Amino acid sequence: MSVNMLIGLDFKLFGTDLKAGYLKLDKGYKILLTQPETEKNEGISIAEFIASIEKLAGKQEGLSEAAMKEKIQKSSENSTIDLNKIKIKLSSIYLKVVSDGTKTDCEYAFRFDIIADGLVPEAIKNIVDVKLLTIAVWNTASDKILEQLAIPAELQNA
Repeated sequence: MSVNMLIGLDFKLFGTDLKAGYLKLDKGYKILLTQPETEKNEGISIAEFIASIEKLAGKQEGLSEAAMKEKIQKSSENSTIDLNKIKIKLSSIYLKVVSDGTKTDCEYAFRFDIIADGLVPEAIKNIVDVKLLTIAVWNTASDKILEQLAIPAELQNA
C-alpha cells in the first residue's frame, strides 16, 4: 500500500491571498499554487513594499508606513513623480509542478500590474498619461488560466 501526504498553505503575497499545496505521492510529487477566483486586491504601494523588505532585512525596525512615505517623498523632492502613488498588484498566478520521480513538468502563469494612475503630473497629462503597466509571463495552454491573465487572444500564442 502506498502512502500519500498533503501539505497545504494559505498565505498572502503582494496583498493577494494565495493557496499552495504539496502532494507527496508514492512515486513523485505535485505542487500547486493558485489564488481564489473572486479575490479582490488593491495591491501594495511602493512605500509598503520597501518598508516590508527593510523589516525583513532587519533594517529600520518599527519604521511605519507613514514614515516610509515621508522618506520616499524626501528622496524624490526634485522629481515630479510621487512614488507613494505607485501600487504593485499580483493580478493572477498559477503554478503546477508534477513529477513522477523520473520526469518533472512545470506549468505556470503570472501577471503583475503596476498601477500608476495619478502618477503623471497634470502639466503633461494631455500629452501622455500612464495608468497601468502589465507584466505577464506564461507557458500554459489552459484556456481558463489564460482567461484569468486577461491577455487578448491574439497575443496569447504570438
